[in-house]
Amino acid sequence: MASEYLEAERQRIADAISIIAVGGSVAPSNVWISPYEKKGHLYHKLTSNNPKVKNQHLNALALQDWRLRIQRRDLIAELEMQLKMLDALIERQNRAAPELSLPADRPEP
Repeated sequence: MASEYLEAERQRIADAISIIAVGGSVAPSNVWISPYEKKGHLYHKLTSNNPKVKNQHLNALALQDWRLRIQRRDLIAELEMQLKMLDALIERQNRAAPELSLPADRPEP
């Protein structure tokens, strides 16, 4: 059986992912912001290899929105990676230390 601390950490990470996801829109994968300069002014463009998202020029409000979406996506990706490693650790612990069972005629201490 896995450590209760590992299970608690797993739940904490899963809760954090849920909180981030309900905090606002999350950018899909393969989407990023590309700055470029034109006539001495700095502009930003949403660039995508994702067929569901079109490339678009971003005004200040859209730029802020997409930065937050990308930040949420990256945070969720990091937490999902930690969750995957934790799941592997829990599984390893479960395989290495099977539950000890007492014979039926022997009372617990």
